[in-house]
Amino acid sequence: MELALGVMVRVIRQLLKPDWAPRRVCFEHPAPRDLSTHERFFGPHIEFDYDFNCIICAKADLDARNPSADPAMARYAQQLIDASAVSQHATMSEDVRRTVLLLLPSGRCSIEQVAEQLGVVCRTVQRRLADEGQSFSSIVAGVRTELATRHVIESDRPLTEVATLLGFSAPSAFSRWYQAQFGCSPKESRAARGPVRRQTEPSEAGSTARTTRSG
Repeated sequence: MELALGVMVRVIRQLLKPDWAPRRVCFEHPAPRDLSTHERFFGPHIEFDYDFNCIICAKADLDARNPSADPAMARYAQQLIDASAVSQHATMSEDVRRTVLLLLPSGRCSIEQVAEQLGVVCRTVQRRLADEGQSFSSIVAGVRTELATRHVIESDRPLTEVATLLGFSAPSAFSRWYQAQFGCSPKESRAARGPVRRQTEPSEAGSTARTTRSG
């Protein structure tokens, strides 16, 4: 659970500011003997043995404008939210895909970590994916390909940031993977694409803000 909440805090810091700290972070499990790692990352306001796992933020933080916002990502986020509403009927492939999307930016997205987030063992993930004609590696590759298309071709997000979002430890590793997948480098893709025309969609941005606050 620390990994999941840690990823969320890291994402919020990327959107707001590097030293942002939540008002409180709560965990269902008992406190460990040594809190130094928790306090170093989350800050001093941590509670254990809580009713549920959560991050508590100021309303102003949730209302803050995202400088990297774009309409395409707003639509994509809404699709993920809509999909999570029916997660009780999700297949293992869908559960793994959603978890991969969450863990990829942390750089810690092995099948062991995904299985832990889903509350099952690795063999269960592998067996159920095989029953659905899927594999963990193919799902990760598919998610990365989709995100690469979205962030490299359809946006102007810095390529170093794209490499992190796709779970690569270094831009060079991302470039090699991209070359193997698309037959050219990320820079060449952007050069061939030309400039991205950004559109303002106030109604869609407002919808996204309302969805965020409800969480």
